[in-house]
Amino acid sequence: MPSTSTPSLPIPFHRLYSTRLAGAAGSPIMADISSSELTWMNPTPFPVSPTKRRVGKKCSVNDSRAFFEFQERRGEPGDPLYVLLCCWLAAVGAGLLKSEEILEGVGRLRISDDIEFEEENFIAMMNDSRERRAKLRAPVPTIPMEIRAEKALEAIHVCCFGRDLIEEEDKELLSVILNAVFPAVGMTVIERIVKEKAKRVAEGTDEIKIPEPKPLPKEAVQLQMKDLQFLREGNTE
Repeated sequence: MPSTSTPSLPIPFHRLYSTRLAGAAGSPIMADISSSELTWMNPTPFPVSPTKRRVGKKCSVNDSRAFFEFQERRGEPGDPLYVLLCCWLAAVGAGLLKSEEILEGVGRLRISDDIEFEEENFIAMMNDSRERRAKLRAPVPTIPMEIRAEKALEAIHVCCFGRDLIEEEDKELLSVILNAVFPAVGMTVIERIVKEKAKRVAEGTDEIKIPEPKPLPKEAVQLQMKDLQFLREGNTE
């Protein structure tokens, strides 16, 4: 459970969540998130130690505080790994996954708290999409970084807010978080994206509808569980 009070100087992000990160060893999320040029196009697993070092180098004290305070406000659905999964999906999955596939998955994560399972499921879907495109000789479309940041915000809203409004303090924290992840977009543009999203949600004019989480087919669940067991066994060797 998150702390009941926010420290004046937050523990650096990569140290604060080292336990959760250790449980996600081999995850591509954190390693890709911290890349200075956001080279998201190759979701290959990374060892957890280099991952934590990269995150530590990229997160300033202000960034760490934003992640920490966001979780304080949103509770378990605001877990930094959930937030970063949303950003990673918007970046890596842009052009490979449909928006509804991303939103449905993060909506399911909000309820299940099974980030390993959802991550593996997303990777499987992206790999399938790559294979289909390769057979058709259809390249993955180039998605502007600003659009990726918008998609990340949409996923964060579904995962961390559900049907709740985005309040003023949330807007400030989200702007810092998204700017840390998508620095090429720039804070001015990020703030506009967050402000416009919050306004649409408040007015009920947001075109993104909160999907009802749908369970995966039984066969897909069984296959994913076998894959996860294989990964866990590999990490213990």
